[in-house]
Amino acid sequence: MRSVTDAAPQPPDQLRVACGQLPNRVGDLKGNADRIREAMAWAEGEAADVLLLPELALTGYPLEDLSLREDFVTQTLETLDELATHAGRCATIVGTLGRVPPRRGWDTVTRTSTIAAAVLCDGQLRGRYDKTLLPTYDLFSEARTFAAGAEPGRLWRIGGVVAGICICEDLWSGDGPPELQAAGGAQILLVPNGSPYYRDKRMSRSTTASEVARRNGVPVVYVNCVGGVDELVFDGGCIVADPDGSIRYLGQQFEPHNFWLDIPVAAPRPITGGPLTTVHARIQAPRAVPPATVEHAPQY
Repeated sequence: MRSVTDAAPQPPDQLRVACGQLPNRVGDLKGNADRIREAMAWAEGEAADVLLLPELALTGYPLEDLSLREDFVTQTLETLDELATHAGRCATIVGTLGRVPPRRGWDTVTRTSTIAAAVLCDGQLRGRYDKTLLPTYDLFSEARTFAAGAEPGRLWRIGGVVAGICICEDLWSGDGPPELQAAGGAQILLVPNGSPYYRDKRMSRSTTASEVARRNGVPVVYVNCVGGVDELVFDGGCIVADPDGSIRYLGQQFEPHNFWLDIPVAAPRPITGGPLTTVHARIQAPRAVPPATVEHAPQY
């Protein structure tokens, strides 16, 4: 008969998520990589399960025609490979470029690069999620230069928790990747963003994150960059929403900011989506589930 101490570890009911609200520096691969390595070391020291960084944190956002230069894409991927060698036990989700075989989008032009979220862990690149919904309204023109992702329901096993990763615009559709991922088995949604500021934008983001969390019954972690690019301002303002739609955390605005939270995740669900990639299979020791505590930052 097996003793209690021999029993298999139980799936955790929370995930320690570290968030790096990093500066946005377009084209500064070396500087961005240095900042990412610093964030990785910090998250590792905080015993985080996963570090979430903004959309295109490695390259800066928006890239416009810089994303069409094959030499820049190649250099980005080489820098990403070097970053992966610094990854430890904490999984890191870093916004970057991806490369795909030529794909046609809304016109006849083929595209070979994607907006991606790469997953690094234990010194390796474990895989990536490619942004599915590419906006072309207001100031956005992503569908002009990028290929759309082809796996909107992709899932990631981080220890005993199944996570979904989607990127910025993917969050704003009522039947987009978050819905596919949650229905397929995700217990938490991790969302890198490159979201420009305008008046009341923080309120609309909080409302959207809350609605997505409540609709799918899973927490949503939304991380944005900070800084200015030409006429655009990126204000950060990270958001963590609980499965009931309540806001657990609001991050600082207009300045770099690192923080971590132990976030209660949804109960395990049948895995019906996919593909499912195991980042690592380590089950962390149980931690006390904290109460929700919102940091009341100014509502600009």
